[in-house]
Amino acid sequence: MSELRWILLGLGVLVIAAIYFWESTKQKRNLRSRVENYPSFSKDNISNIRINPKKERNIDISGALATFNAYLKQSRQSFSAADIKTHKADTGLETDGHDFPEIDHESVSLQNKNIMQEIMVIYITATSSPAFKGPDILHAMESADMQFGEMKIFHYYGPDKKYTTRALFNIANIHDPGNFDIESMDRFSTDGLALFMCLPAEIGGDIAFEIMLDTAHNLAYLLGGELRGSDRKILDAEKLNKMREIASRY
Repeated sequence: MSELRWILLGLGVLVIAAIYFWESTKQKRNLRSRVENYPSFSKDNISNIRINPKKERNIDISGALATFNAYLKQSRQSFSAADIKTHKADTGLETDGHDFPEIDHESVSLQNKNIMQEIMVIYITATSSPAFKGPDILHAMESADMQFGEMKIFHYYGPDKKYTTRALFNIANIHDPGNFDIESMDRFSTDGLALFMCLPAEIGGDIAFEIMLDTAHNLAYLLGGELRGSDRKILDAEKLNKMREIASRY
């Protein structure tokens, strides 16, 4: 009888794993289809890409990074011993090295030339010591099709790197000032990365966010990290749905 229970339990686990794998594959397949069928990403319409010049002028990635760094500095000042103790109890992780911005919602609004711009942020933090090493970061960035460039951070320009004129999202070091010393990556390490996106995007905000989220999952897997939201806690379904709702407005 005991053996039968173990067999049934094993079959149950296999069924659950199969369902999870099927749903995950289905979601990625649907996302890929949406991206490939989006006018700006269709290979048959590359020459017909239209970018709104006014919108493009008002997208300020450097301003977004400056805002992000301001939150980093603010978090250091407001990170009390009580906050650290509570966070340790909630997650079992040391937080002294994590410079999380103190943000009360799932996106940051940036006023730029009277145009409201949203900044969506997802953190990837190391789950154990040692932290993310430079060579591993470079390998993961290459696997994710990220390009190192302006402001000494990494940028993602979409499939084949040629369907958008500006980055869909960016990846910064979680530590101020947020950049990477590409010449010294063999000696570089960090316990966190920040993926941030400036909305509106050249493609739909909902599509752009799903691409960033998918990349975050892949990077977390490659680096051995976990995804966190703006509240320093694990990114759960409730937070993701809220972020998706915000992104869908653009």
